[in-house]
Amino acid sequence: MRRRRRGLWERLFHAAVYCCPECGHEEQVSQVVVYPVLSLTARCPRCSNPRLKKLGKRDHIEHLYRNPLSMMQRWLGAPILYCAYCRLQFYDLRRRSQLPPDA
Repeated sequence: MRRRRRGLWERLFHAAVYCCPECGHEEQVSQVVVYPVLSLTARCPRCSNPRLKKLGKRDHIEHLYRNPLSMMQRWLGAPILYCAYCRLQFYDLRRRSQLPPDA
């Protein structure tokens, strides 16, 4: 797979487009995967994982994502979410996806 140039319209929705030189098959990488802030549902800001747990209170052993946007959402009363893959805690007002969280 080789990366190909995106057209103007594709730049709005895709971070990258890959094309197979043999069969012509194309794969697009969504902007949401590269920039999780653009998602309509909550995603991990580090790995873009949509499978998140809602925590009752902050765990002081795990790392807390200290982004100004996340801290502002904390002041607005956002729940604290936890990504089990990268072990990151963060505050987010967006709803979680319907995917079951991994243990």
